[in-house]
Amino acid sequence: MKEPILSFPFLFNIILVIGLGFYSVGIAQEVDNSALYYQKIIKPKNGNDLVDGLQYFTESTEIKLAKNDTLGAIYALRMMSIANFELGSYYDAENNCARVLTLIDNNSKQDNLFENKVGIYNQLGRIYSELFNYDRAIEAYNSSLEFASNIGDSLTIINNKGNIYKRQGDYLNAKKQYTLAFEKINPALPENTKALILDNLGYVKTKLKESDGMTLMERAKDLRIKNSNLDGLYSSYKNFAISYLDNNNLEMAKEYAVLALESATKLNSPSYKKDALSLLIDINGDSLSQKFRSLSDSLAQEKQREENKNAALKYDYQKQKQLADASALQKEKEKRLKIIYQWAAILLILLGIFFYYMLRNRQRQKEQQQVYLTETRISKKVHDEVANEVYGVMTRIEHDKAKGKELLDSLEHIYHKTRDISKESNLIDYGHQFEEVIQDLVLTYQNEMVTIITKNEQTIDWDKMNSSKKIVLYRVLQELLTNMKKHSKASLVAISFQQKGNKIIVDYADNGKGSDLHKKGGLHNAENRIHSIGGKIKFETEIDKGFKAQIQL
Repeated sequence: MKEPILSFPFLFNIILVIGLGFYSVGIAQEVDNSALYYQKIIKPKNGNDLVDGLQYFTESTEIKLAKNDTLGAIYALRMMSIANFELGSYYDAENNCARVLTLIDNNSKQDNLFENKVGIYNQLGRIYSELFNYDRAIEAYNSSLEFASNIGDSLTIINNKGNIYKRQGDYLNAKKQYTLAFEKINPALPENTKALILDNLGYVKTKLKESDGMTLMERAKDLRIKNSNLDGLYSSYKNFAISYLDNNNLEMAKEYAVLALESATKLNSPSYKKDALSLLIDINGDSLSQKFRSLSDSLAQEKQREENKNAALKYDYQKQKQLADASALQKEKEKRLKIIYQWAAILLILLGIFFYYMLRNRQRQKEQQQVYLTETRISKKVHDEVANEVYGVMTRIEHDKAKGKELLDSLEHIYHKTRDISKESNLIDYGHQFEEVIQDLVLTYQNEMVTIITKNEQTIDWDKMNSSKKIVLYRVLQELLTNMKKHSKASLVAISFQQKGNKIIVDYADNGKGSDLHKKGGLHNAENRIHSIGGKIKFETEIDKGFKAQIQL
């Protein structure tokens, strides 16, 4: 006997209703036929109903495929697989499931068809179970569980996994599955589903000699009686009979076996009758063996006849599987190729961005170097030509005191101003210890009126700073000190250095009279220099409250 397994008729009803909504009145007869043959497969009254339903949906599949009606073809193939399964044609049932999966995978809108995979993989699990391929059955149920989106589907699959372990006599693993299902029971769950879970869990508990097994089975039986669930009652009576037989209570075992046989007779199920009679033989001995054997032969002959009727509908499963595998392989190749193209595009974009910034930085460095060389050239020219010439005039006037001290003072002022300009733009020897270069810069601005304090310049790893940044930092500090000397009139200046990771932070502060940032002058030049190397500089000042600046490189 096949295990009492939850199926998915409700899903088929939904698909059928959705499909019906797209038909016009002119094809109402086709709709009526579909519903009629659906009932012949789901609730067959005799063996011919299954064969008739199979024939109808075989023809329907070809029509749907010719019309490119994927959803309709999937529905028809699933109905064919159910009919194959009930007729015992398990390989044909498997083949039709494979065809459904191929249709789904090849469809561009497969996301809308994923719910079909729940039922298909569950059906494959049932098929492999009947073929005694239990490992593949578990794999199929696990795949079905991945696509399950509601509690009803999940309980169906978990219950069916438990049935696999129960058929193998692995009651511990069966109990784990049934317990998992039991823990998911909620008030909204149909009572027939609750009864199935309670009965299965109770049965394996009795097999494991657990005391509450019979109690759970009683609860299941009561629910089935309440809901007139004849199929479920057959399972309850059979499980009670086996449990009492295991405990050598032959009287109760026989009582429930007879009830199981009566239920099978009411259901007109040959397979149920066979199992019930087999159970009675185990309880009573061989007195019923002849009747049992006769019925077994009858069932075997009936099955053979149905197999013969079904022969014209057989498909070569291996060929279909190869086609499906080839299609899947092609899709996988296309998917990988698409991924390669995507990564190549991303790499090209990243390389483009890298080269853009590299070339931009290189251009900035060239411009900075050009500015530096220009400043140096001007400094040298001012020193060599203008300052020297002024100095020569001063010397001649000094020897001729009659021409007046006033002219000499004016020329001396011009000389010092020219020398200052030369110093501000002179060549920076950044090849030596840079902290010494900074100290030399500070000393040129320090005098009796101005005290300049530096802090932590020796803690900075100046060797890691490139020459462009050193030049900019030197010039900016020079701008700040010049601004202090010309405008702030400060008496105390503090410059501190600190390194945070890859960043160097320089804090400048003086106690001068402050500055109006709206009239930046040289400060604007300092900002431009810092920004040209990707650094930051901010100023903080108020009139008569000193001046502060922070540089980040």
